[in-house]
Amino acid sequence: MKGNKPRRIITLEAVFVYLALFCISTYALLEHVSLSIPMFSQVKMPLLIMGGVCLVTKFGLFANNLLRRKYFFVFLTVCALCVILAWSMYVNRNPEIGVSPIRNTVRLILFLLEMFFLAMVIAETGRGKATLNFLFWYLLVLLIINDIALFTRVITFRIGKFEGFIVGNKFAVSYLHLDLLALWVARSRKTQKKRKYPFWLVLLIAVYMIAVAIRVDCMTGVLGSVAMVGLLVLADMASKQRRPWLTSHVTLLLALFVSVLFAFVVNLIVSIPVVSRLIEDVLGRDATLTGRTNIYAVYISKLDGHWSAGYGFGNGNEVADTLFGYPNAQNALLQWVLQVGIYATGMLVFLMQQVFRHLHRKAERHTMEMVALVVLIYIYVMLGTVEISFNMTVIMWLMLAYALVNERPRKQAVQPVKPMPKKRGRRVALRLRQAQ
Repeated sequence: MKGNKPRRIITLEAVFVYLALFCISTYALLEHVSLSIPMFSQVKMPLLIMGGVCLVTKFGLFANNLLRRKYFFVFLTVCALCVILAWSMYVNRNPEIGVSPIRNTVRLILFLLEMFFLAMVIAETGRGKATLNFLFWYLLVLLIINDIALFTRVITFRIGKFEGFIVGNKFAVSYLHLDLLALWVARSRKTQKKRKYPFWLVLLIAVYMIAVAIRVDCMTGVLGSVAMVGLLVLADMASKQRRPWLTSHVTLLLALFVSVLFAFVVNLIVSIPVVSRLIEDVLGRDATLTGRTNIYAVYISKLDGHWSAGYGFGNGNEVADTLFGYPNAQNALLQWVLQVGIYATGMLVFLMQQVFRHLHRKAERHTMEMVALVVLIYIYVMLGTVEISFNMTVIMWLMLAYALVNERPRKQAVQPVKPMPKKRGRRVALRLRQAQ
């Protein structure tokens, strides 16, 4: 006899939620596709508009929950960041270098607001697991297509004098593989105590990720793959009581501080003869770290007069090429300061630590679903020491972790009770009367 399983009914409300998730995640995951396929830039604003329209259908949910403490202060921080970004956009409306930042800044503001409201919807409707599954399969299909083209060279692109790929440049390829590994670990955990995935499979995936990073010539991808596997293993082996140090806002601020401090002390470090010989003779690398020390040495003087509002969001690469002679500032936070100024960058850091305060307060919910995303954010912070790794996906993973830790348990559907057959019902009633 077959079990009576409840039928899944796809509601219009679910369609709007997943359509919003698709549009917003596509904007984040495919942020750099326009480098190899310039026409994709025309799709970005329609994606955000469609995502926003879908989220408007949940207006009642926002009205009922926005003033709750777990949402209100984070929402204020997001709004403050958007206001500062709008001010930076206005100041740089006629930029000295680059183009008007209006379009790029408006898209960034829409993405920040929509990502926050999407996180609220995920948390309040209990769709955390479903969201992880959706993003995992979406990214898996995307990277399968990209990697087939990458290794077979069936489809090739050029970004200036460099090789391009379906998902963008070499950094996009390597970093999206890191994202996929984190999503795989997050959705593979059933409980706190039992590992669903074998350890050898994690190592096999790491070897493949390193092979991809070597193929696209992205050494930070190799470093990120090794570091991520190490951190995931340590977090998995750690007891539940020892995990909260990962989500401490103090730990996060310390990591961000070190990533910026490195830029201003690395010249002193590489000037030590032993270190310079190690870099040049043993590692076979340039003592300037591929020009990074040249950028850091003049960064403060070159930014004179633009510390408050930057040069406009979206102008970072052109400004860096003009001021430093390199394609970017080679540091995640310094690149943000270059584009939007120190106030907006400081507010972004404040938003990150606000979210981590939520994660730290709810230590009892430190499941591997959330810890895997936290580890991923730390990997981006680490890579941000020498690369511009703070893109839209980092904001998406941050807000997704925020949604998971605030998620309400989804209400179980009430199973319909099958009516008893008439004859059986009469027999039961007769036995009850006899018993009385």
